[in-house]
Amino acid sequence: MKGLEIAIKGYQIEYNRYPLATTEEKESVMLSEGKLLKVLMADDDEHNPRKVLFYDPIAARDGKGGYLLDSAGAPSLVDFYGQPYRICIDYDGDGEIIDPHSKDEKQPNTLSSGVIIWSGGKDGDPTTWKDNLLSWQ
Repeated sequence: MKGLEIAIKGYQIEYNRYPLATTEEKESVMLSEGKLLKVLMADDDEHNPRKVLFYDPIAARDGKGGYLLDSAGAPSLVDFYGQPYRICIDYDGDGEIIDPHSKDEKQPNTLSSGVIIWSGGKDGDPTTWKDNLLSWQ
């Protein structure tokens, strides 16, 4: 998880924007798969034209704890339980991300971070927070 966070922040330093940022983009949750991984692994000329390798993950073993390709060749990064990570990036640049665990929708807690990452933990459910793995704690 930490390596992925460092890679995303490294991209931001290199290109002065976060990966896959658009002018309309605000905070949104994405999974650790597809285009984001291709960008960070220097396999996307459009979003990483300098071909900088920001992330070189270990291979998953038995479909868990690392990088793998699905049958169509799409990359993903999975936790030790075989589930993709959830990633939220501060695309609006205010230095805060809404805490996905916040219970108050009208006045949600925020985290002072540019990137947060979490996984569903042993039960594989990212909405049950007791066993989730969190990058910010």
